[in-house]
Amino acid sequence: MLAWIQQSQPEKDALLYADVNTLQYAIAVTDNYDINAITRNAHIEKKDFGGQKLFTTVRDPIDHFLSGWAECGFRSMRPNADPAFKNYPAFNMDLGIDEQVQSWVKCVQGSTLKGDNVLPCKCSKHSYPQANFLLENDGQKYIIDPLIDLVGDLKDLPRLVEMTGFGYGRPILPKGRDSSMNLLKIEKFPRDKTLLSDETLQRICDFVILDYYFFDYKPPEICRDQIEADIASIEKVSLED
Repeated sequence: MLAWIQQSQPEKDALLYADVNTLQYAIAVTDNYDINAITRNAHIEKKDFGGQKLFTTVRDPIDHFLSGWAECGFRSMRPNADPAFKNYPAFNMDLGIDEQVQSWVKCVQGSTLKGDNVLPCKCSKHSYPQANFLLENDGQKYIIDPLIDLVGDLKDLPRLVEMTGFGYGRPILPKGRDSSMNLLKIEKFPRDKTLLSDETLQRICDFVILDYYFFDYKPPEICRDQIEADIASIEKVSLED
């Protein structure tokens, strides 16, 4: 798959980038807060993993993207938020949801090129394609991080954690932040795909397309044909190899 992207699809190669400096195998806005609560450790340097095999969970790519927008929007409402962050169109309540999300797409796309310190997109990693957190660059090409042994859906997190020997039980574990219970996020930054235009959904699909290549999620109808055609090409190349 990565070879197909890098060799056959140069326009998509710009979507490949590895985030391995302080790699957290609990992908941002997926299971991060639960894992933090279990381990009591927010960031673990890759060098500290040693040779241990690791797992992570992912979720629907567009749900993940919108959750990132909601998280960053929630942070923009903090009293001490930078004005450039607070007043950005993506978090402007006077605009419609579709217009806000379109602004966020542009912001996140720009941050992958300019770096996370560019305001107002400083927390944009929360909307990055999840697949990119599983990549590393070996100096010549991008590869799947060899430490990753298993990737599951977020709903399977309890079983995955139990496989590691932690034991997973909401009543007995310290509670992480649960964005589904954050009423302010739900009201101000609804993660509802039906509120988005086909144009906005297409732009999000184009940005998170690696997630659809890597993980078995059904894309929106507006971008389904192209993604399914790409996956067919990937499978053909794989069979030829």
